[in-house]
Amino acid sequence: PTPDPDACLVTNTGTSTTYGSLGAAIGAATSGDTLSVAGICHGSITIDRPLTIDGVTPAASAAPPTVDGDGVGTVVTMQGAFSATLSDLVITDGAADYGGAFYLYYATLTLTNVEVTGNTASVVGGAVFNDGATLILGGTTAIHHNSVTAGGAGGAIYNGGTGTMDDTASIHDNATIGGGGGAGVLNAGSLTLNGASSIGANSASGAGGGVYSIGTVTINGTATITGNTATAGAGVYNDGGTLDTSLCGTAIVSNTPDDCYPAPSVSPSPAG
Repeated sequence: PTPDPDACLVTNTGTSTTYGSLGAAIGAATSGDTLSVAGICHGSITIDRPLTIDGVTPAASAAPPTVDGDGVGTVVTMQGAFSATLSDLVITDGAADYGGAFYLYYATLTLTNVEVTGNTASVVGGAVFNDGATLILGGTTAIHHNSVTAGGAGGAIYNGGTGTMDDTASIHDNATIGGGGGAGVLNAGSLTLNGASSIGANSASGAGGGVYSIGTVTINGTATITGNTATAGAGVYNDGGTLDTSLCGTAIVSNTPDDCYPAPSVSPSPAG
């Protein structure tokens, strides 16, 4: 029979050992190892030690390297004080109460050129649930077309730790369904946009299309929050958090029906 070019094939680059599942490769790896992933690897995984996981696309493969949760639970779980890096992968089809694609607890995760799409949560964090962890999105990483249902919040990300977006990383086309807010990010921690990163075209059935924040939002460089929709605070709904309101109408722009809630106060012009 002809081998399936999209079958899961994981190689430990240090030992050259190959595996037919990503979970088995992680279980056999030692701290600091690099795993190379080709094809479509099915099922949920737990990363419990420092690892680098890189996707590669052999010429014979029609599919990008993918970790597919098959609609059962969170795709990737990380808990503990360690760091891992994922690059050039697709993370999809996770379905959980908290964090469809990633559940992060006091860990550091860097995503570089990773596509996170088609994941759902019923409570919070359609793609990512970050509880006291550090999440870094770099390169062309795109978190898109994820959702929370049944009135949940944080269509793409619940950020209860530190979230940083660099380069051209984007959070776009995510949704909350049933009255929830924060379609892009429900932010209870520190969220920083750098470079040309963006949060755009997210749709909240409640408040906060791009970001619903009780934490701190910082925007640097040419980063933008634009084209989002919500009932209020379509760009950023700032619920007692920290936000430079001079960004409303500049970096936070073209959101519907408004860029920021509450609307920035305008100082009256001095009488002349």
